Amino acid sequence: MLNELQLRIQFGTDLIRAERQHWFNVGLKAHKSKIAGQEKRG
Repeated sequence: MLNELQLRIQFGTDLIRAERQHWFNVGLKAHKSKIAGQEKRG
């Protein structure tokens, strides 16, 4: 059985990982649209 502290740590790391993934996706989208914008202008 996990105790409360272990659960909190596990939940915290999952949350951080999800947030990191979210910002990575946001950055990737911005990067792709930037490239697309440059291609349109070119």
